[in-house]
Amino acid sequence: MHHALNGSFRDVYAYLRGFFAAEGAYRLAFRAKRGLGDTAKPGAFTKDLIYLKGLTMVRELASETIEQLFVGRVAVEDLEALQSLGLASRTG
Repeated sequence: MHHALNGSFRDVYAYLRGFFAAEGAYRLAFRAKRGLGDTAKPGAFTKDLIYLKGLTMVRELASETIEQLFVGRVAVEDLEALQSLGLASRTG
């Protein structure tokens, strides 16, 4: 994502070619730069990055901690506060 935020489509594609075949690198570069008016300029569609960060954060939690997220709309950062209120142990 760093390359997409700071470089052009060509820069992103060239970087990804070091890791993927031409078609895969093109698709990933296209996905990172989609929605931009001028893909030669720095910038990226960061929604995928936000989802990936969230997925990574949840995966790092222990399985019993993940169940605590089911009390409602809860951010991972709020788990400690829920535990102190005794709300994190409720499910369903």
